[in-house]
Amino acid sequence: FPYTTLFRSPSWRRKMSRMGKQRKRNQKGHILRIGGMWFVRYYQTQVVDGKPVRKKASEPLGEVGNYRGKRPPAHIKAARDAFMAKVNGNRIAAIHTVSLKDFVEQRFFPWGEEGYRKPPSVANYRAIWNRHLVQLVGDVLLKDVRPRECQQWLDSIFRAKNLGKSSMDHIRSFLSAVFDLAVREEYIENGNPTTACIINPTALPPQP
Repeated sequence: FPYTTLFRSPSWRRKMSRMGKQRKRNQKGHILRIGGMWFVRYYQTQVVDGKPVRKKASEPLGEVGNYRGKRPPAHIKAARDAFMAKVNGNRIAAIHTVSLKDFVEQRFFPWGEEGYRKPPSVANYRAIWNRHLVQLVGDVLLKDVRPRECQQWLDSIFRAKNLGKSSMDHIRSFLSAVFDLAVREEYIENGNPTTACIINPTALPPQP
Protein backbone atom coordinates (compact mmCIF):
# COMPACT_ATOMS: atom_id res chain seq x y z
CA PHE A 1 0.00 0.00 0.00
CA PRO A 2 1.23 3.55 -0.72
CA TYR A 3 3.03 5.87 1.65
CA THR A 4 0.04 8.25 1.84
CA THR A 5 -2.30 5.46 2.93
CA LEU A 6 -0.43 4.30 6.02
CA PHE A 7 1.22 7.54 7.12
CA ARG A 8 -1.38 10.24 6.56
CA SER A 9 -1.42 13.86 7.67
CA PRO A 10 -0.78 14.75 11.35
CA SER A 11 -4.43 15.82 11.77
CA TRP A 12 -5.67 12.41 10.55
CA ARG A 13 -3.23 10.65 12.87
CA ARG A 14 -4.44 12.77 15.84
CA LYS A 15 -8.02 11.83 15.00
CA MET A 16 -7.12 8.13 14.90
CA SER A 17 -5.28 8.51 18.20
CA ARG A 18 -8.39 9.97 19.87
CA MET A 19 -10.56 7.19 18.43
CA GLY A 20 -8.17 4.54 19.75
CA LYS A 21 -8.23 6.03 23.23
CA GLN A 22 -12.01 6.30 23.28
CA ARG A 23 -12.50 2.64 22.34
CA LYS A 24 -9.78 1.19 24.53
CA ARG A 25 -10.92 -1.35 27.12
CA ASN A 26 -8.81 -3.12 29.68
CA GLN A 27 -8.26 -6.79 28.90
CA LYS A 28 -7.72 -9.57 31.41
CA GLY A 29 -5.97 -11.93 28.98
CA HIS A 30 -6.80 -15.63 28.52
CA ILE A 31 -4.23 -18.16 29.74
CA LEU A 32 -3.81 -21.28 27.62
CA ARG A 33 -1.46 -24.22 27.57
CA ILE A 34 0.29 -25.16 24.34
CA GLY A 35 2.69 -28.08 24.55
CA GLY A 36 5.05 -27.47 27.43
CA MET A 37 4.40 -23.72 27.71
CA TRP A 38 1.81 -21.38 29.23
CA PHE A 39 0.69 -18.45 27.07
CA VAL A 40 -1.61 -15.48 27.49
CA ARG A 41 -3.84 -14.60 24.54
CA TYR A 42 -5.07 -11.07 24.07
CA TYR A 43 -6.05 -8.62 21.34
CA GLN A 44 -4.12 -5.73 19.88
CA THR A 45 -5.03 -3.19 17.21
CA GLN A 46 -2.59 -2.61 14.41
CA VAL A 47 -2.65 -0.90 11.03
CA VAL A 48 -3.26 -3.15 8.01
CA ASP A 49 -3.64 -1.54 4.58
CA GLY A 50 -4.05 1.83 6.24
CA LYS A 51 -6.88 0.75 8.54
CA PRO A 52 -6.87 -0.26 12.23
CA VAL A 53 -7.57 -3.99 12.58
CA ARG A 54 -8.06 -5.91 15.83
CA LYS A 55 -5.93 -9.07 15.87
CA LYS A 56 -5.21 -11.91 18.27
CA ALA A 57 -1.76 -12.01 19.84
CA SER A 58 -0.06 -14.23 22.40
CA GLU A 59 2.87 -14.00 24.80
CA PRO A 60 4.73 -16.86 26.53
CA LEU A 61 4.44 -16.81 30.33
CA GLY A 62 6.56 -19.78 31.38
CA GLU A 63 7.12 -23.51 31.16
CA VAL A 64 4.59 -26.07 32.35
CA GLY A 65 7.31 -28.28 33.82
CA ASN A 66 6.00 -31.05 36.12
CA TYR A 67 2.76 -29.23 36.90
CA ARG A 68 -0.25 -31.55 36.53
CA GLY A 69 -3.15 -29.25 37.41
CA LYS A 70 -5.77 -28.26 34.85
CA ARG A 71 -5.81 -24.62 35.89
CA PRO A 72 -2.71 -22.41 35.65
CA PRO A 73 -0.66 -22.05 38.85
CA ALA A 74 -0.47 -18.82 40.82
CA HIS A 75 2.89 -17.68 39.44
CA ILE A 76 1.60 -17.99 35.86
CA LYS A 77 -1.48 -15.95 36.75
CA ALA A 78 0.81 -13.34 38.29
CA ALA A 79 2.92 -13.28 35.13
CA ARG A 80 -0.27 -12.85 33.07
CA ASP A 81 -1.43 -9.96 35.25
CA ALA A 82 1.96 -8.22 35.01
CA PHE A 83 2.07 -8.57 31.23
CA MET A 84 -1.53 -7.44 30.72
CA ALA A 85 -0.89 -4.40 32.91
CA LYS A 86 1.70 -3.35 30.31
CA VAL A 87 -0.72 -4.06 27.46
CA ASN A 88 -3.51 -2.09 29.09
CA GLY A 89 -1.15 0.75 29.96
CA ASN A 90 0.27 0.99 26.44
CA ARG A 91 0.00 4.60 25.27
CA ILE A 92 0.82 3.94 21.62
CA ALA A 93 -2.18 4.70 19.41
CA ALA A 94 -3.49 2.10 16.95
CA ILE A 95 -2.32 4.16 13.97
CA HIS A 96 1.24 3.79 15.25
CA THR A 97 1.05 0.00 15.68
CA VAL A 98 2.77 -1.06 12.46
CA SER A 99 5.32 -3.69 11.54
CA LEU A 100 8.99 -2.79 11.41
CA LYS A 101 8.99 -3.76 7.72
CA ASP A 102 6.14 -1.39 6.87
CA PHE A 103 7.70 1.43 8.86
CA VAL A 104 11.06 1.07 7.09
CA GLU A 105 9.61 0.78 3.60
CA GLN A 106 6.61 3.10 3.88
CA ARG A 107 7.93 5.76 6.26
CA PHE A 108 11.70 5.69 6.80
CA PHE A 109 12.79 5.49 3.14
CA PRO A 110 10.32 8.16 1.93
CA TRP A 111 11.41 10.35 4.87
CA GLY A 112 15.05 9.98 3.82
CA GLU A 113 14.17 10.81 0.21
CA GLU A 114 12.50 14.04 1.35
CA GLY A 115 15.99 15.41 1.97
CA TYR A 116 16.66 14.24 5.53
CA ARG A 117 19.34 11.92 4.18
CA LYS A 118 21.66 12.30 1.18
CA PRO A 119 20.71 10.17 -1.88
CA PRO A 120 23.80 7.92 -1.55
CA SER A 121 22.90 7.28 2.11
CA VAL A 122 19.33 6.29 1.20
CA ALA A 123 20.66 3.98 -1.52
CA ASN A 124 23.06 2.37 0.96
CA TYR A 125 20.26 2.00 3.51
CA ARG A 126 18.07 0.24 0.95
CA ALA A 127 20.93 -2.12 0.07
CA ILE A 128 21.52 -2.95 3.75
CA TRP A 129 17.80 -3.53 4.33
CA ASN A 130 17.27 -5.74 1.29
CA ARG A 131 20.55 -7.66 1.62
CA HIS A 132 20.70 -8.31 5.35
CA LEU A 133 17.53 -7.48 7.28
CA VAL A 134 14.21 -7.68 5.45
CA GLN A 135 13.98 -11.47 5.67
CA LEU A 136 15.48 -11.57 9.16
CA VAL A 137 13.02 -9.25 10.91
CA GLY A 138 9.88 -10.94 9.57
CA ASP A 139 6.56 -9.41 10.63
CA VAL A 140 7.64 -8.15 14.06
CA LEU A 141 5.75 -5.08 15.21
CA LEU A 142 7.84 -1.94 15.53
CA LYS A 143 6.66 -1.30 19.10
CA ASP A 144 7.67 -4.82 20.18
CA VAL A 145 11.34 -4.59 19.18
CA ARG A 146 13.67 -4.60 22.18
CA PRO A 147 17.48 -4.46 22.47
CA ARG A 148 17.52 -8.28 22.63
CA GLU A 149 16.02 -8.59 19.13
CA CYS A 150 18.38 -6.00 17.63
CA GLN A 151 21.40 -7.74 19.14
CA GLN A 152 20.20 -11.11 17.86
CA TRP A 153 19.83 -9.69 14.34
CA LEU A 154 23.34 -8.27 14.39
CA ASP A 155 24.80 -11.50 15.78
CA SER A 156 22.91 -13.60 13.24
CA ILE A 157 24.16 -11.49 10.33
CA PHE A 158 27.75 -11.69 11.56
CA ARG A 159 27.63 -15.47 12.07
CA ALA A 160 26.04 -16.09 8.67
CA LYS A 161 28.18 -13.71 6.61
CA ASN A 162 31.32 -13.05 8.67
CA LEU A 163 31.26 -9.35 7.75
CA GLY A 164 33.99 -6.94 8.80
CA LYS A 165 33.60 -4.36 11.56
CA SER A 166 32.96 -1.51 9.11
CA SER A 167 30.09 -3.37 7.42
CA MET A 168 28.57 -4.34 10.77
CA ASP A 169 28.84 -0.73 11.97
CA HIS A 170 26.91 0.40 8.88
CA ILE A 171 24.13 -2.11 9.60
CA ARG A 172 23.90 -0.99 13.22
CA SER A 173 23.87 2.68 12.13
CA PHE A 174 21.00 1.97 9.74
CA LEU A 175 18.95 0.32 12.46
CA SER A 176 19.74 3.18 14.83
CA ALA A 177 18.53 5.74 12.27
CA VAL A 178 15.28 3.82 11.78
CA PHE A 179 14.54 3.70 15.50
CA ASP A 180 15.60 7.33 16.02
CA LEU A 181 12.83 8.33 13.61
CA ALA A 182 10.38 5.97 15.31
CA VAL A 183 11.14 7.58 18.69
CA ARG A 184 10.78 11.13 17.35
CA GLU A 185 7.42 10.33 15.76
CA GLU A 186 6.21 8.41 18.85
CA TYR A 187 5.87 5.00 17.24
CA ILE A 188 7.80 3.55 20.18
CA GLU A 189 8.03 4.75 23.76
CA ASN A 190 11.00 2.89 25.29
CA GLY A 191 13.81 4.69 23.50
CA ASN A 192 16.08 3.48 20.71
CA PRO A 193 16.64 -0.29 21.23
CA THR A 194 19.93 -0.28 19.32
CA THR A 195 21.72 1.95 21.86
CA ALA A 196 22.96 -0.99 23.92
CA CYS A 197 23.86 -3.20 20.94
CA ILE A 198 27.47 -4.11 20.27
CA ILE A 199 29.40 -5.53 17.33
CA ASN A 200 31.04 -8.91 17.77
CA PRO A 201 34.63 -8.13 18.91
CA THR A 202 36.03 -10.70 16.46
CA ALA A 203 34.80 -8.68 13.47
CA LEU A 204 37.88 -7.65 11.50
CA PRO A 205 38.66 -3.91 11.26
CA PRO A 206 39.24 -2.31 7.84
CA GLN A 207 42.61 -3.10 6.31
CA PRO A 208 45.00 -0.13 6.05
